[in-house]
Amino acid sequence: MSWPEQCDQILSDFEDALKRDSQPNHKDFIAQAPSTKQAKVRCELLDMAWDRFSKQWRGGAEARIGHYFIGVPNNRRDEFFRRLVSKGQLTDFQIPRILADNSHQLIVDQKYEIRDEIGSGGMARIFKVRNRSLGDTDYAMKMIRDQESANKQTIDRFLQEAKLAAKLSKHPNIVTTTDAGKDEGKPYVVMEYIKGSDLYAVVKDRGALSAKVAVDYTIQAAKGLSAAHKKNIIHRDVKPSNLMLEDIDDEAPIVKVCDLGLAFQSDANEGDRLTRCGEVFGTPSYMSPEQILDASTVDCRTDIFSLGYTLLHLLNGQSIRKVESTNNSNQPYKPEIPESVPEQLKSTLAKMVSFSKEDRQESMKQVIRELEHCFDVVDFKMRCPVSRSHETLEFEDEGEYICDLCEGSIHYENGAATHVPALRFKCPETQDYERVPSNVSDTEEVWPCPSCGERVLVRRWKKYLDLYHFVPVDRIGFYGFRVLSFECPRTFKKCRAEMQQNEVGDYQNCQECDDELVVFCDDGLWGVCHQIHYCEFPVQPIQRVE
Repeated sequence: MSWPEQCDQILSDFEDALKRDSQPNHKDFIAQAPSTKQAKVRCELLDMAWDRFSKQWRGGAEARIGHYFIGVPNNRRDEFFRRLVSKGQLTDFQIPRILADNSHQLIVDQKYEIRDEIGSGGMARIFKVRNRSLGDTDYAMKMIRDQESANKQTIDRFLQEAKLAAKLSKHPNIVTTTDAGKDEGKPYVVMEYIKGSDLYAVVKDRGALSAKVAVDYTIQAAKGLSAAHKKNIIHRDVKPSNLMLEDIDDEAPIVKVCDLGLAFQSDANEGDRLTRCGEVFGTPSYMSPEQILDASTVDCRTDIFSLGYTLLHLLNGQSIRKVESTNNSNQPYKPEIPESVPEQLKSTLAKMVSFSKEDRQESMKQVIRELEHCFDVVDFKMRCPVSRSHETLEFEDEGEYICDLCEGSIHYENGAATHVPALRFKCPETQDYERVPSNVSDTEEVWPCPSCGERVLVRRWKKYLDLYHFVPVDRIGFYGFRVLSFECPRTFKKCRAEMQQNEVGDYQNCQECDDELVVFCDDGLWGVCHQIHYCEFPVQPIQRVE
């Protein structure tokens, strides 16, 4: 029997054993192959075992991983799982649950596969899931905790959140709810998955935001809350961690309001309300005085107050208000507004966080109008293609400006602005990215690498730029022609360059990566300059803000 036929027979027998659930031992089948072919058979058997197992548990059946990987050493099994993770077929969150034979817990309502846990709260956990019938689209699922599943009030609040979120799911500044249901008696809500993080995490990572960015994010949140108020829905828990920042490629980030777990409908019948007179709900650092006293009597102005303190958090880089007890609600609190904030914004902010709700803006629409007029001088918004961050620019005169984000140039003329990014290259010695000097001439020029100090040869002509970095030569041979041995900076493998003794400045290709080489001789010392690639970003127009 030829090897292909023998291999097919081994795999066929293994597949039959899997179908019979006879728990085949991988070692027995691998031993049937010649020693030179056993590695290939081992890989094939692992793939077949995984395919069979994944169909079982993803179909909702209880499947034990050990029954499918008998005879497979733990290190080989773990290496195989890591390969599945790299391919996106498995996640780090799923592996320990599969090894503990709890894979059935990763399937919800026979429709969703849990991929990861992305958050948690007092009554629920939030998972990243995929709808098994819709392919690779990710969603966020909020599910009641096991210990809360018997709490009627908790379940009522959870179902109320689902109903209120469904009413607001079409607004671009509110997280969209796509589905809801129950799994083994536990309710769940499925929402769009936001690629980004909440504003609390953003500020924790970046520090205090500029006034213009903070106001932009606040206006977007206010638009979402305004849509909720139109339907008589009061959020009651507005804070940075409940505002998601969705980062979309080549577009400005979008702020979306989430977590309506404490929201209530102000026009609901008394018997339908879950919040009774005297009950307190919310996050103390952002709660209005009237919400601290009685959460059942609040209106849209309590969300205005909370949004005001959210804006202060973005401007200060931290929460600045501490409420030690409900008794403090009788004492007016004067917030500390950064000195760098424009006067008009200070006035709007002070009004939003007024102790008395009668002194605040009457609606979110009024808040939006006042915030939009705080920066009438803004002319342009730009997304820097190098840093992928946004910046607001103001131009007074025509000419060249420097981009603060990437040190590239910005050309402003005739009411239009264009961004020309600085070119950067990766030093093969330190692996750091360095900037190409903007004053490089149109001919060949040699200058020291800012990262390692070695020589860099630059050839610029027309719109093209070639960079060559010095590579140390560790051996020179003489065989009627010179043989220079060096390490390729792209593959890190030894290779060599060959040339006649008088061919200084000779251009040839690297034997390892096929990039161009320049052979040179400086004061009798021979060397090699290896071509390196730079990061090229397109010239982009800057959007005018109307």
